[in-house]
Amino acid sequence: MSIVFIPGETDDQIGIWIPDQRVFLCADDLYRAFPNLYSIRGTKPRSLKKWVSSLDKIIDLNPATLVPSHTRPVDGEGRVMKLLTEYRDAIQYVNDQTLRYINYGYHPDEIANMVKLPQHLASNEWLKEFYGTVKWSSKGVFIENKGWFSGDPVDLNPLTRGEKAARMVEMIGEDKMLNHAQKAFVEGDLQWALELTSYITRANANNKQAKELQIETLIALSSKQITNNGANYYMTYAMELNGFKIPSTSVTSVIHAFPIDYLMEAFPSRFKPETCLHRSDVVQFIFTNPDSAHHIQLRNGVAIVRHAMAPHSTITVRAEAKVWKEIIAQERTVAMAIASGDLIIKGGALSFRSFMDCFDSDIQYKIR
Repeated sequence: MSIVFIPGETDDQIGIWIPDQRVFLCADDLYRAFPNLYSIRGTKPRSLKKWVSSLDKIIDLNPATLVPSHTRPVDGEGRVMKLLTEYRDAIQYVNDQTLRYINYGYHPDEIANMVKLPQHLASNEWLKEFYGTVKWSSKGVFIENKGWFSGDPVDLNPLTRGEKAARMVEMIGEDKMLNHAQKAFVEGDLQWALELTSYITRANANNKQAKELQIETLIALSSKQITNNGANYYMTYAMELNGFKIPSTSVTSVIHAFPIDYLMEAFPSRFKPETCLHRSDVVQFIFTNPDSAHHIQLRNGVAIVRHAMAPHSTITVRAEAKVWKEIIAQERTVAMAIASGDLIIKGGALSFRSFMDCFDSDIQYKIR
């Protein structure tokens, strides 16, 4: 067998070619659904050009059997070739037509509604939008090639969503806007109903009637989605608005599974410059089992992590890696670990606590 580099849904993806049987294991380059060329969970846009190039590599091998990771194998040279070429061409079509409309100066929202697969591709059962969508993919192409700026000068320095909502509500009137939202909902104009109720709830979080209509609208939108990802997102958002806390993977188990280096790398994105802008501490962390050394330097409103001994430090922390993970997972406090002798701090426990207060201990997602 041969290992073939086929970046697509991930940049490090590989396939396996078994030439004697003419079988290709194509990993996640092929789904029985339109590919997730842009993931709404929060990843950078996937390169459509790389994905197309990977499918060309597979096509050039002329496999008689295709084995995707998430669906049943596909047999027959003719069937496999038709599937590969149409799947590949659908991805290139979205890429090329998006770029074409970018050159005409269209806004990404306009382009997303303009780019539609030709009927002979859209009717292919392997290109139904159960996973990714053409609209999301088109916007991903725009972001990858153009960045955040749409080209519309309005988007150079726009009002925040909260400011815009407050002004819209003030201009139109909360009751009148709610009436329009209710009318839109009844008439099935769900996107408009969602936008109107979002204005109201951003401007006045205590408007119970608007919030309830927003939740109903999200649920209705969820029921109309072909893609599971879109349906789940609408429903999850509705549940969160309704006060339901979505169960998730245990934070504790994730923390204990990660190497200690990963946990130290999380510090910079949790730093709070609003409270610790002028701090200049250097804190040395020395862990055992396994042995490692790291230090965090506060400087100019940032936290700098280095995986090495510091030339000098204001505070030194010593502990087993397991103990530190328990503290990060909030299974026990710093004070408890010090009292048990499992955590040793040179430079003062109060100073260390002050240092730790410079970082978010938990992140609460705010729907505003």
